[in-house]
Amino acid sequence: EGVEAYACKVGTNSVHLEPVEYIPQGEAVVLKNTGSYSFTPTTSPVDLGADNDLLASDGTVTGAAGNIYALAEKNDVVGFYRVGDNVTVPAGKGYLVIGSGSGSGNVKAFYGFDEDDATSINEELRVKNEESEAVIYNVAGQRMNKVQKGINIINGKKTIK
Repeated sequence: EGVEAYACKVGTNSVHLEPVEYIPQGEAVVLKNTGSYSFTPTTSPVDLGADNDLLASDGTVTGAAGNIYALAEKNDVVGFYRVGDNVTVPAGKGYLVIGSGSGSGNVKAFYGFDEDDATSINEELRVKNEESEAVIYNVAGQRMNKVQKGINIINGKKTIK
C-alpha cells in the first residue's frame, strides 16, 4: 500500500512505463512511493502482466558499451541517464540496455516524467539529445545553465519547479 510499480518498455525513441499490480520474484520494476513500504512475498507464481526491459544490476554492469542507462535523479529530474564508460552500476540499481552500443546514437537521457501530473509517472519519457540540449531561460529572459526554482522557460515552454 502507498507504492506504485511500473514495468519499462523501450520503444524506438522512448521509454514507456506500464503500471503493474504484482511483482514476480527477481523482476526489476520502477517504484514510486511517498514513504516507507513493505511487500508480502507469495509462494504462488505471479505474472508481471507487462513486457519489461528493465534489469537489475548485480554490481558488475558498467557503461563501457555506451548503451547502458541507469535510473537516477540529476538536478531534481528523475530519468534513465547514460552510464559513463568507467562507471559501475551499483548492485540492485535498475538499468536499461538501449540500442546496440557504441554510444547508442547521441541520446544522453530518457527523462521528464509528466510535469503536469505530479501523481502519475505512466506517461512516455521524452528524449534529450546531446546535440540539442534544452535551452533554459528565467522569466527575466536570462539564459540559465540549469533549471532553477520558480518559473523556467525550457525550449519555449513554461514550467514550474
